[in-house]
Amino acid sequence: MSEVVNEKAAELTQGEGARQLGRRLMLSIRNRDNSWARENLVGKLFDTRAESPELLLTPANLAEVLYATTRMLHAWKDPAWIEGRPFVDASYTCVTPAIEAAHLGMDTVIAISPETGPMYRDFFQSEVIPDSWNGTTI
Repeated sequence: MSEVVNEKAAELTQGEGARQLGRRLMLSIRNRDNSWARENLVGKLFDTRAESPELLLTPANLAEVLYATTRMLHAWKDPAWIEGRPFVDASYTCVTPAIEAAHLGMDTVIAISPETGPMYRDFFQSEVIPDSWNGTTI
């Protein structure tokens, strides 16, 4: 999912301006402009075996994580918080975590898309997922 990394963006994404921002970000797709996301969001992977306690998926935070990972700003009114930190849907920073899985040391990553053609890394279609990453076949 995408963690909101500054206070101003947190106010926008978790407050009354979220839907308007979401619509504006949808328009950014036309220009493949992910600049707002690059400046205000960081992709995060929660895991039951995460080394970092802040990324540990537990029964206590499961409901928050599940909601946050689907929180598209233009569609969902309720804000998404995980243990007091603001989040939005993963797709703003990472539609398919193929490169992220490669970083975890996988030899081969299988990335599946419901669409034909190039598979993009983010909602804005700003970067195509490559066929390989640092020696990992995707």
